[in-house]
Amino acid sequence: MSFENDNDESEIERVLRKSGSRPAPPADLLRSVRASVEAEWRKVVNERRIRRRRMLTWSAAAGIVLAVAVAAFVLTPSEGPRQRVAGISVATGSVRAKSGLWSRWRVLHQHSEVDVGEVIATGADGRVALELQDNVSLRLDHATRVSLTDARHVAVVSGTVYVDSGQSVQPFEERLQVVTPAGAIRHVGTQYEVQLVGSGVRIAVREGKVELSMAGGATHHAVAGEQMVVSSGDIEKMPISRVDSTWAWAQQVAPAFDIDGRSVTDFLAWVSRETGREVTFATPQAETQAARVMLSGSIAGLNPQDALAAVLRTTPLRSQEVDGQFVISGTAAP
Repeated sequence: MSFENDNDESEIERVLRKSGSRPAPPADLLRSVRASVEAEWRKVVNERRIRRRRMLTWSAAAGIVLAVAVAAFVLTPSEGPRQRVAGISVATGSVRAKSGLWSRWRVLHQHSEVDVGEVIATGADGRVALELQDNVSLRLDHATRVSLTDARHVAVVSGTVYVDSGQSVQPFEERLQVVTPAGAIRHVGTQYEVQLVGSGVRIAVREGKVELSMAGGATHHAVAGEQMVVSSGDIEKMPISRVDSTWAWAQQVAPAFDIDGRSVTDFLAWVSRETGREVTFATPQAETQAARVMLSGSIAGLNPQDALAAVLRTTPLRSQEVDGQFVISGTAAP
């Protein structure tokens, strides 16, 4: 069998040799075949690239959609009962609020309500006075932004705020904290201003006392007539008058005093607190008149000094500013 197979293979070899080499295909045909093969190869490669890009695009899109959904879930407040934290006493110019990254700004005006977690922003022409718990007045100057974390915490993001705690009766640890890059500030029966200046914080005290608790645990105090500037951990103190022009802006958004049914004495006490000027009486008779005369009407829209002039014109009393004081004198009844 093996011998026969060998003979067959030899015979085939002889036939092939006699037939000679096969003629080469024409050059044009080779070029055409090569071009067709290359075109098909490129088509296959391109289709693979397109499929790969689509898969990557779909994956990226799916990732973005997922990220947006997660962010919206985390950052958008859940629907539920509103938690009112403040009311608007006075609003002038541009004043807006928003509750989260994905929410729209809404315009605030007098009598608007503000909820826990909302950000309040005033424009270059805006100012606002908010009434917080325990009748604490929080006022924002032009170009100021704060976040109302809750009823006891206000974070100052930029600008200037003024706090008038009035006759606060809450325990010290439950009083309003104004949170700044320098630390948290609490009041002790106080009127004070907090201003972010560059990388520093200026705290000016008009009445009472404030306590600054810094991140490292250190505590610093400032009393009426003092202001301290905190910058890079350093603290510098300097004096400031109760009638310094620094306080003027806060008077422009002072919540109106309800004069209806109140005595002139009560009204003068409000004027004194808002302007920082002491009220004195030229005579005992003038002081008696102030206690007896009862007022009616409204001073809404008037700042304290304008209200003083307007109200006293309806009474037998007059006011004169002398050495930073309002001196009240009596006149004949109209």
